[in-house]
Amino acid sequence: MQAVQALQAASRFELTHTGLWAPYLRGLAHLSQRAGAEAATEFRKILERKGALFTSSINSSAILYPLAQLGLARAPAIAGDTASRKAYQEFFALWTDADPEIVILQDARREYEKLK
Repeated sequence: MQAVQALQAASRFELTHTGLWAPYLRGLAHLSQRAGAEAATEFRKILERKGALFTSSINSSAILYPLAQLGLARAPAIAGDTASRKAYQEFFALWTDADPEIVILQDARREYEKLK
Protein backbone atom coordinates (compact mmCIF):
# COMPACT_ATOMS: atom_id res chain seq x y z
CA MET A 1 0.00 0.00 0.00
CA GLN A 2 2.90 2.36 0.68
CA ALA A 3 4.12 1.97 -2.91
CA VAL A 4 0.74 3.03 -4.28
CA GLN A 5 0.59 6.02 -1.95
CA ALA A 6 4.13 7.08 -2.81
CA LEU A 7 3.36 6.94 -6.53
CA GLN A 8 0.17 8.94 -6.11
CA ALA A 9 2.24 12.12 -5.93
CA ALA A 10 3.32 11.52 -9.53
CA SER A 11 -0.27 11.62 -10.80
CA ARG A 12 0.01 15.31 -11.70
CA PHE A 13 2.54 14.39 -14.40
CA GLU A 14 0.43 11.68 -16.03
CA LEU A 15 -0.66 13.78 -18.98
CA THR A 16 2.92 13.82 -20.25
CA HIS A 17 4.72 10.96 -21.98
CA THR A 18 7.15 10.64 -19.09
CA GLY A 19 4.25 10.49 -16.65
CA LEU A 20 3.04 7.20 -18.08
CA TRP A 21 5.54 5.33 -15.94
CA ALA A 22 3.67 6.31 -12.74
CA PRO A 23 0.40 4.53 -13.64
CA TYR A 24 2.39 1.51 -14.79
CA LEU A 25 4.23 1.27 -11.48
CA ARG A 26 1.01 1.82 -9.55
CA GLY A 27 -0.60 -0.94 -11.60
CA LEU A 28 2.24 -3.30 -10.71
CA ALA A 29 1.90 -2.34 -7.04
CA HIS A 30 -1.83 -3.09 -7.16
CA LEU A 31 -1.13 -6.44 -8.84
CA SER A 32 1.30 -7.32 -6.08
CA GLN A 33 -1.48 -6.57 -3.59
CA ARG A 34 -3.89 -8.71 -5.63
CA ALA A 35 -6.09 -5.67 -6.25
CA GLY A 36 -7.09 -6.48 -9.81
CA ALA A 37 -9.69 -3.76 -10.39
CA GLU A 38 -7.35 -1.01 -9.21
CA ALA A 39 -4.50 -2.43 -11.31
CA ALA A 40 -6.71 -2.53 -14.41
CA THR A 41 -7.63 1.13 -13.93
CA GLU A 42 -3.96 2.11 -13.91
CA PHE A 43 -3.06 0.01 -16.96
CA ARG A 44 -6.01 1.44 -18.91
CA LYS A 45 -4.59 4.95 -18.37
CA ILE A 46 -1.60 3.90 -20.46
CA LEU A 47 -3.57 2.04 -23.10
CA GLU A 48 -5.83 5.07 -23.58
CA ARG A 49 -2.75 7.18 -24.35
CA LYS A 50 -1.24 4.92 -26.98
CA GLY A 51 -0.45 7.85 -29.28
CA ALA A 52 1.55 9.56 -26.55
CA LEU A 53 3.72 6.48 -26.21
CA PHE A 54 4.66 6.09 -29.84
CA THR A 55 5.14 9.77 -30.64
CA SER A 56 7.22 10.28 -27.55
CA SER A 57 10.79 11.45 -27.85
CA ILE A 58 11.60 8.96 -25.12
CA ASN A 59 11.62 5.66 -27.00
CA SER A 60 11.83 3.55 -23.87
CA SER A 61 8.30 4.59 -22.94
CA ALA A 62 6.98 2.72 -26.01
CA ILE A 63 7.50 -0.55 -24.15
CA LEU A 64 4.80 0.51 -21.70
CA TYR A 65 1.97 -0.14 -24.14
CA PRO A 66 2.47 -3.93 -24.47
CA LEU A 67 3.42 -4.23 -20.80
CA ALA A 68 0.26 -2.35 -19.82
CA GLN A 69 -1.70 -4.75 -22.02
CA LEU A 70 -0.13 -7.65 -20.15
CA GLY A 71 -0.93 -5.97 -16.84
CA LEU A 72 -4.53 -5.56 -17.97
CA ALA A 73 -4.62 -9.30 -18.72
CA ARG A 74 -3.13 -10.18 -15.35
CA ALA A 75 -5.56 -8.01 -13.38
CA PRO A 76 -8.67 -10.22 -13.74
CA ALA A 77 -6.54 -13.36 -13.94
CA ILE A 78 -5.62 -12.78 -10.28
CA ALA A 79 -9.10 -14.00 -9.43
CA GLY A 80 -8.94 -16.80 -12.02
CA ASP A 81 -11.24 -14.93 -14.40
CA THR A 82 -10.91 -16.59 -17.80
CA ALA A 83 -12.25 -13.42 -19.47
CA SER A 84 -8.68 -12.14 -19.30
CA ARG A 85 -7.76 -14.57 -22.09
CA LYS A 86 -8.69 -11.94 -24.69
CA ALA A 87 -6.35 -9.41 -23.09
CA TYR A 88 -3.55 -12.00 -23.10
CA GLN A 89 -4.24 -12.70 -26.78
CA GLU A 90 -3.95 -8.98 -27.53
CA PHE A 91 -0.62 -8.91 -25.69
CA PHE A 92 0.65 -11.87 -27.73
CA ALA A 93 -0.47 -10.13 -30.94
CA LEU A 94 1.60 -7.09 -29.97
CA TRP A 95 4.64 -9.29 -29.38
CA THR A 96 4.33 -11.70 -32.32
CA ASP A 97 7.87 -10.88 -33.43
CA ALA A 98 9.36 -10.89 -29.95
CA ASP A 99 12.19 -13.22 -29.05
CA PRO A 100 10.47 -16.31 -27.57
CA GLU A 101 13.19 -16.48 -24.91
CA ILE A 102 12.06 -13.23 -23.25
CA VAL A 103 11.15 -14.22 -19.71
CA ILE A 104 8.10 -11.97 -19.43
CA LEU A 105 6.69 -13.51 -22.62
CA GLN A 106 7.31 -17.02 -21.32
CA ASP A 107 5.63 -16.10 -18.02
CA ALA A 108 2.64 -14.67 -19.89
CA ARG A 109 2.27 -17.85 -21.93
CA ARG A 110 2.27 -19.99 -18.78
CA GLU A 111 -0.30 -17.71 -17.14
CA TYR A 112 -2.46 -17.88 -20.25
CA GLU A 113 -2.32 -21.68 -20.33
CA LYS A 114 -3.53 -21.84 -16.71
CA LEU A 115 -6.70 -19.97 -17.72
CA LYS A 116 -7.86 -22.67 -20.14
